[in-house]
Amino acid sequence: MKTIQKFLQAFVVVAALLLMGQPANAQCTVRSVVKNTCHNYTNGSIALQVQGVAPFQFQWSNGNREQNLENLSEGSYSVTVTDAKGSRTTHSVKVNKYQPLQVTSVQNGTRVTAKVTGGKAPYLYHWISLSANRKNIAAGESTQLGKGNYLLVIEDSNGCSESHKFKIN
Repeated sequence: MKTIQKFLQAFVVVAALLLMGQPANAQCTVRSVVKNTCHNYTNGSIALQVQGVAPFQFQWSNGNREQNLENLSEGSYSVTVTDAKGSRTTHSVKVNKYQPLQVTSVQNGTRVTAKVTGGKAPYLYHWISLSANRKNIAAGESTQLGKGNYLLVIEDSNGCSESHKFKIN
């Protein structure tokens, strides 16, 4: 009987040492959120930092059961984290929308200036003549062009692109 009693006392001491320094309840913080690199991409991610008594169980609003999520589209996600003691915490995270590139051109005679919003600056400008076998004829925000049909392709620093066709008479 004394052997069992000593074993139980030792077990209680070991259990107390293992739980020392652990939070009383499960805790969850967001370590990082990465938004998508281009409009309509699904390469966002969420990484969590958790504390409590391991092992942990994760239940995300999208059905995933991993600690961290990858290949996410924009939107809101919530997770319930349960530790080994049954302590639960819920956290919500938003993967922000990537602002799509929008391109317009302003013409003043044969001078054309590109107006770009969204995306991630700096931008690369590719002025392409559709009348001359798709020849790349200029680079820069503004250029002087002759009569013809043109395609302006804008690329942002993430490699996302948008195009705008126009005609100079």
